[in-house]
Amino acid sequence: MYGALAAGAVAGMTVEATLFPLDCVKTRVQSGVGFAKAGGFKSIYRGVGVTAVGAVPASAIFFCTYEHMKERYGSALLASLCGELAASSVRVPVDMVKQRMQAGLSPNFASAAYSLASLSGRQILVAFRISAARDATHSGLQYPLYEHLKIVAARRSRCQAPEDLPLWLAASCGSAAGAASALGDDTPLDLLRTRLNLRATSQSVATSKDSSSAIMAEIRNLASGKDGTIGVIRTLFAGAGYRSIWMGLGGFVFLGSFEFAKKQIEAVGRSASMDMLPAGGGVGSYESCPSSCLSPSTNSSGIAEGQSMCEHTSDTMVIGTV
Repeated sequence: MYGALAAGAVAGMTVEATLFPLDCVKTRVQSGVGFAKAGGFKSIYRGVGVTAVGAVPASAIFFCTYEHMKERYGSALLASLCGELAASSVRVPVDMVKQRMQAGLSPNFASAAYSLASLSGRQILVAFRISAARDATHSGLQYPLYEHLKIVAARRSRCQAPEDLPLWLAASCGSAAGAASALGDDTPLDLLRTRLNLRATSQSVATSKDSSSAIMAEIRNLASGKDGTIGVIRTLFAGAGYRSIWMGLGGFVFLGSFEFAKKQIEAVGRSASMDMLPAGGGVGSYESCPSSCLSPSTNSSGIAEGQSMCEHTSDTMVIGTV
């Protein structure tokens, strides 16, 4: 669990630091005031600091929950949904600050943080609900597809398990899963989240009776385009191309960094465990055991060669290299 926690933190900071400009451009395209008025290509790293710092705990919480739930229940779908819900507790306020800075509504972190602090609980709940819906929809497709692609790749590569895949191949599976999920049905939810985050301090959101009313009001606003059905569809999928590229590259970097960090942490853990073993490769000390206790061959109890069940202890003890 601690390995997943640390690996997730590394993956989150890596992907946000490298792909932040794409996310910034997508936010400005979706802002509703127009790409140019939202900042265009100027200051495309505005907000990267708070995003990178916030990505560390959010990604760590997600992967820690994901790995634990997947190991316990064997379902990538359930694990991803639980992971996203847990990570949203950190990701939602960070995203609200980040997007207000990206769209130029707040010139710096202090101003954006002040705007966030002035929001009511109802306004925070609006952002949480739509963000959780988007993330659950996205991850509910991405991570089961990612695990499936790893299994297929492992079979074709004749690897014993998906965990044995070369790092580049595992990262490629993450890239394909990320791009496919971004082209699914979560882009309108991503647009709705951006609009609500940028309008969080507006009177329409602040005076809504509940979070559902605020969400429905924004949906009606999006659906009231002057260009008919085609215009509405174009609006709902604004930024889909940038989001797909971001998720494709992000899946490669994010999941590739996670797999790399996890393997490195596991290798360090194994090395530390080996250093703690007593001389001779045993799991315990056998100096007090008579030689009759140790037998290198398989016995009737099914203990494999290289192991022995000592009559002076209830533990199976390794007595050298098999």
